[in-house]
Amino acid sequence: MPKRRNSKARTRRRGGSGSGGGWKQPRASLSRFTNMQSHVFRLSQQQGVASDGSGNVAGYSYNDPTSTLGNFTEHINYLANLFTEYRAVRSVWHLVPQLPFNASDVKLTDNPVLAVGLFTRNPSSLPTLTSLNQVLDNQPSKLWAVCSDTSGRGLTMSGRFNNVLYQLVTTTSTDYAGAPGGLAYYGSGFPASITIFTIHIQVWLQYRARS
Repeated sequence: MPKRRNSKARTRRRGGSGSGGGWKQPRASLSRFTNMQSHVFRLSQQQGVASDGSGNVAGYSYNDPTSTLGNFTEHINYLANLFTEYRAVRSVWHLVPQLPFNASDVKLTDNPVLAVGLFTRNPSSLPTLTSLNQVLDNQPSKLWAVCSDTSGRGLTMSGRFNNVLYQLVTTTSTDYAGAPGGLAYYGSGFPASITIFTIHIQVWLQYRARS
């Protein structure tokens, strides 16, 4: 006949109802540091782009969230006060014609196109845009017939960042840190001094370290 186990001993081993059975003093522990702890926020804004007095449309729009470039107010007023470092993860650019117009509506002799391209360089090194080819040399880039775009969808371009370095939240992005690059555009032959299209910018920024 098999031996019967002592039920009181079994209860104590299981931390049962015995006097202090199974209870242990919890060990003191310290949280371990890891640089993988971060928070991602989606920042968004829109910008209207107008032609100059000669009918040219040329310029840049930046991923950088600081006040001197991208001017993302949520970064400036809140996130820069909470965190120490940031870097870009992803960006999406949605360009929408300001008016669903066509060449005859604006009395154009031809149908001008706009060159649109993403770039990755530090803004301080960018040249003044004077031709379509300057923009088309970027990758990716497209020609957009903005004046005859009646699709209602506009043009969308997007990019991802491959582990760029973190940048201080108060410092402008450089070639390899923060949120470098953005969108470049150039076109000529447009009506003078009117808003041609609107850019809706979305940038996902990763923050770490509390200020």
